This record gives sequence, C-alpha cells and structure tokens, in this order.
Amino acid sequence: MYDFTPHFGMDAGVTSQSSMYTTFSDKVLLPGYTLANAMFYYKALNYRVSLNLDNITNTIYYPTAAGDNEIMPGAPFNVMANFTASF
Repeated sequence: MYDFTPHFGMDAGVTSQSSMYTTFSDKVLLPGYTLANAMFYYKALNYRVSLNLDNITNTIYYPTAAGDNEIMPGAPFNVMANFTASF
C-alpha cells in the first residue's frame, strides 16, 4: 500500500498458485497461475471511495474443481467501485 497524499493512495498485489490435481486420483492436473490486482482510493473526513481492478492481465485460470470433470474457471478482468462511510 502506498499513500501518494494524505487523501489518495493505491495498493497492488500478486497472487500465485502452483499446479494441483483435481482429486486424489491424480488423473487431471490444473495448471498454475499468477494474478495481478490493484486498488486506488480517495479518503476524506469520514468517507472513502475506492476502485478495485482484479485480474488485470485477464488471465484464464482454473482455481478449483469439484471432481476430475467439473473444473471451474476463475473470474476474468473485473472492476469494482466501493463507497464507504463511517459515522
């Protein structure tokens, strides 16, 4: 996390997962992946506005499986805005 000014800042991170098998049978191997995320925010008084950017490189990845043939893809590039107020 880095604050450019007392009101504006950013946060960035990388998540990585090595390859893994879908089940104990060791027949299907999910490939490893690396995701980059970032967040920019503005805060003042008792509120904060932020913009989250997830999977910036739009990586195709498979984080989980419910069996050898029920493999779930991960979320694509995603942008989310948040507004938080505290009283």
